[in-house]
Amino acid sequence: MIGNLVFTSSTVVYGDQSNTVNEAFRLDSRSNRATNMINAEEAIGTREGSILRLAGLYNEMRGPHTYWLKAGEVSSNADGIVNMLHYEDAAAAAIAAIKCNERGKVYLVCDDLSLSRMEICEAALESGLFPGASIPKFQSLYGARGKICDSSVSRKLLNWTPKHKSFRSFMRKIGGLETSEDEEREREKESGKEEEKTSGLWLPGDDLGFESL
Repeated sequence: MIGNLVFTSSTVVYGDQSNTVNEAFRLDSRSNRATNMINAEEAIGTREGSILRLAGLYNEMRGPHTYWLKAGEVSSNADGIVNMLHYEDAAAAAIAAIKCNERGKVYLVCDDLSLSRMEICEAALESGLFPGASIPKFQSLYGARGKICDSSVSRKLLNWTPKHKSFRSFMRKIGGLETSEDEEREREKESGKEEEKTSGLWLPGDDLGFESL
């Protein structure tokens, strides 16, 4: 039996905004990168393929944390939110989508806890994997809060949950540290998810300035 055609896309299709986003949230094609990804998604859709919109991928030594710690200076704001996903969990979600009987679906895949850029750098240092590194200088004092990804619907459709619950707990485990604080934050995120979802409602005029939805 031929499996489902699956394309690994990115949450870049939602643009740089401060909302809770899900599979049905409006798209933002104002950047070239987002436009290219949206066009690719549309092409896959015409072939009844499924789309996995992946959060920022990482493992021990690959991901935004490595770049920021090496750079020393980062043009973005320290408190901007970033959604993350371990490579191993991304692969598991892709396999689940390939095996899924439903075609032409859009999935959003992320771990359990969104973190700020500062928190990501702090967690990376706590792992002990970057001796001599220090927190980079974040040059921007202000900036977008950043989107928060809600993958609850996709998890049910794929019968998938991330093995690595968050970047922070993953790194803290490597460093032999407690992860109870992260588990509490994950529970708080779940309890507040319904209130956050209201920011993703479609309202008249929301498409102003958008080339594609």
